[in-house]
Amino acid sequence: MASWVLGEYGDAVVSNERLEGEPGLVVSRGDVVGLLDSVLNDPHTPGPVKQMTATALAKLATRFPDEAANVRAAVARVRA
Repeated sequence: MASWVLGEYGDAVVSNERLEGEPGLVVSRGDVVGLLDSVLNDPHTPGPVKQMTATALAKLATRFPDEAANVRAAVARVRA
């Protein structure tokens, strides 16, 4: 489920906007892609979760063009 949320709202996560009363958190685009990449590389991750995570990465590749190469590499490692 977290993979889906990051795929849908990853751009909001890195926006550095704070909710009222919440502490600030700095998350980079690379952090989000790296987290999803680690889910794909975990041998204990079930197949359906890997599929959802790969989809989330594909969505983020369009929103984070500077991370597109990292997304392609992450997905390519899963297919191999």
